[in-house]
Amino acid sequence: MSRIEGLDQFLQHMHDYVERTTNELKDAVKETAYKIESGAKQRCPVDTGRLRASISTNIDESASSIKAIVETVVEYARFVEFGTYKQTAQPFLIPSFNQCKSKLIKDIKKIYKEGGS
Repeated sequence: MSRIEGLDQFLQHMHDYVERTTNELKDAVKETAYKIESGAKQRCPVDTGRLRASISTNIDESASSIKAIVETVVEYARFVEFGTYKQTAQPFLIPSFNQCKSKLIKDIKKIYKEGGS
């Protein structure tokens, strides 16, 4: 039986790469989600403050994945965001997302290009 010289080091390097990039990607997603939340709160029109106070970020993270949801559970939020036939739209969540998404894409490309710090 032959043994490939350096295989153990290569496999360890690959494991470290995956761990580093996964952690950096998770950090980028979390940072972006909280920036989206902050931007949405700044843009949100205020009457009673209930809508602004309800905007929150939920992070669902496992060893190999992450999901971030920025949302509001206030039932009238969609009418504020998109408007109605009686009310002009006052977007707050989508503009915040749009402002942050290009930086996240750049961060992801950088993480993969650099192979983790």
